[in-house]
Amino acid sequence: MPPSIINIVPGVSIGDFRLSMSSGELLDLIKRLNLDFEISPLGSGLIIRSDDYCFWIEGEKITQISISNNQNAKIAGICGIGDTLKTWEREMNAKFIYDNYIIASSEIEGLGLDIEEEPEDINTIEELDKFDEGNLKVETVYIFPIKEENYT
Repeated sequence: MPPSIINIVPGVSIGDFRLSMSSGELLDLIKRLNLDFEISPLGSGLIIRSDDYCFWIEGEKITQISISNNQNAKIAGICGIGDTLKTWEREMNAKFIYDNYIIASSEIEGLGLDIEEEPEDINTIEELDKFDEGNLKVETVYIFPIKEENYT
């Protein structure tokens, strides 16, 4: 039986973990799922890390969730960790750009990607110019709340 897909919903959830959960609900779920975790201070908040997940918490709010190392994490069941940036762009019909340490898309709010490092065997400017970043694989997927515009 194939492992079940962990559904990624930008701006909402990764699997059973939702941005709308309180930190208490989050810790209860982590314990219920028997995940090993560690809690560390981060600025005025906390970061909770397990093998595959990371949760950023400010006050009682989860401000960001990420998943790494899990090939079963998919957005819309289509693409996820281990797929290339080109695959993401094609399947999600979106252009991703480097934006403040993550790869983001203006077409998909509440989603960020981290890709593998460029290969170490690039030694010249010519090789770098020929290198296609779209062939790099996604290593981590981040979700964060979708910003609400204030139109008043």
